[in-house]
Amino acid sequence: MVAEDETGTIERMRQLRDTVTEPAIEKAGGRIVKRTGDGTLVEFSSVIGAVKGAINVQRKLAEIARNDPEGRRFVLRIGVHLGEVLVETHGDIHGDGVNVAARLEALCAPGEILVSGAVWEHLNGRLDVPAEELGPRELKNIPRKVPLHRLTPVAGASAAPSEADPGKASQPLSDKPSIVVLPFDNLSRDPEQDFFSDGIVEDITTALSHFGNLFVIARNTAFTYRGRAKNVRDIGRELGVQYVLEGSVRTASDRIRVTAQLIDATADRHIWAQKYDGRLEDVFQLQDEITRNIVGSVAPEIEADAIAKVVGKQARDLSDHEQLQRAKWHLTRLTAEQNLQAEEISKELLQRNSDLVEAYTMLAWGYGYDALYAWNRPPPDSLRLAMEAAQNAIARDPLDAAAHTVFGALMFSLRRHQDAEGALKRAIEINPNLSIAHGFLGMVQSYTHDFENCFGSLQEAIRLSPRDPQRAMFIANIGQAKFNAGDYEGALGHCLEAVRENPRLPSAVRALTAAYGMIGETEKAAEAYSQLARLVPGISLSTTRGAVGFAYEDDENRFLEGLRRAGMPE
Repeated sequence: MVAEDETGTIERMRQLRDTVTEPAIEKAGGRIVKRTGDGTLVEFSSVIGAVKGAINVQRKLAEIARNDPEGRRFVLRIGVHLGEVLVETHGDIHGDGVNVAARLEALCAPGEILVSGAVWEHLNGRLDVPAEELGPRELKNIPRKVPLHRLTPVAGASAAPSEADPGKASQPLSDKPSIVVLPFDNLSRDPEQDFFSDGIVEDITTALSHFGNLFVIARNTAFTYRGRAKNVRDIGRELGVQYVLEGSVRTASDRIRVTAQLIDATADRHIWAQKYDGRLEDVFQLQDEITRNIVGSVAPEIEADAIAKVVGKQARDLSDHEQLQRAKWHLTRLTAEQNLQAEEISKELLQRNSDLVEAYTMLAWGYGYDALYAWNRPPPDSLRLAMEAAQNAIARDPLDAAAHTVFGALMFSLRRHQDAEGALKRAIEINPNLSIAHGFLGMVQSYTHDFENCFGSLQEAIRLSPRDPQRAMFIANIGQAKFNAGDYEGALGHCLEAVRENPRLPSAVRALTAAYGMIGETEKAAEAYSQLARLVPGISLSTTRGAVGFAYEDDENRFLEGLRRAGMPE
């Protein structure tokens, strides 16, 4: 409104503040701490007074808004929380209580009031206002879930600023990361391009649904939002999803541009955005290409965001899926102690739910890494435990691509290369956008000298997930493939890139050590080996021989010789 009429909007805001909001606050016993643009921070000595004041404000504003033209109505969001605050000498207040109240205001629907569980307990049915329990929710930068209740003082009030349906009941958030892919806007003059944008949305929705760790809203529901003004917070509340993917399609002559952005609807923050350009010569090929690029970026971004949210939380406050994210975080630290933590979390989850496929898969990865680096038990024992966990995962869900991927990786460790390739190709058949399956397939192909395909598989893994935490491993495997082909200089460049990206990745440092050894860079080889020994204490030629799945004796001998020249003991 300020953009359309700055002077008039600010004057109207002051008028309503002087005649409605501040008199209602004063009557309810509130103290205005500070004004923040079109917002106000208020402290009350009484919970009932705070909520009564909020109800009063919303009802009076709604009454005034009935006489205002649509698009010029002032409608507020109000959050109320009960908590401790720190009071400064000049009267300002800070602390966790203020932070929670601010998060509630951000999540609240326009014209409504969002109160925390602490406030709700004190209301005890004393207010005659429609209310709805929303359950515990995650709030940005708040290290615990906060129970929420929504109060609706005026039916339909939230319809003023957007076309979202205010009467539609909100759905509880899934314990998995949840997402809806909204219809992409066709910004071209040609209505014929609707089929292209709809096709992309359908393909993205289908592709994301193949990721077992995501909860994806069906396209039939998503398409009901076509042509409506998009308020992502309202959409997230209505559908019970945390993430919203939206975008647009624009064509000019024979060219097309697709933009996409991923938004955290609960916090109204952008996570990722990208644009894609192409020619309309082969529209279906272009549609597939754009779909794969978007899915390959979005799925890892959601997972990384989900992992970041659970780090630092108390275990007792985490759902099963959040516990899995924490286990994955421990796993990626690549140390013996952190690996044990990942194993323990997975086993605890399986004690509570013996059919949790993701926990079996996580446990298989944990045991697999332990076998690879001989961390906490003899490698044969870890491999046996890893195989049991992977087989349990597949038995419970034969269509779980992640389970087939870890099974393929373990088959590679056992040097059963044909079985490994079959399992990884099955994973890709189930979920063509699973980058790690492409990466491990490329690794298997590099050791079996299928160089014609291995570089394509590894590059596909990187292309599908350019910001993937496993990216350094894929790059290192390109280096390993060049080493296996006898191109030590070529191997060195990729191994250096992988180590720069993740200096704690043992397989990358090990390949770098061998490459330096084989080209005669004795001093640099010794330096790389020292780094490797810090990452994997006690590593030797014999433990390496048992851990790396070489298919050809000559490749293995040359690799071990490079490590031997660097100073690795037998």
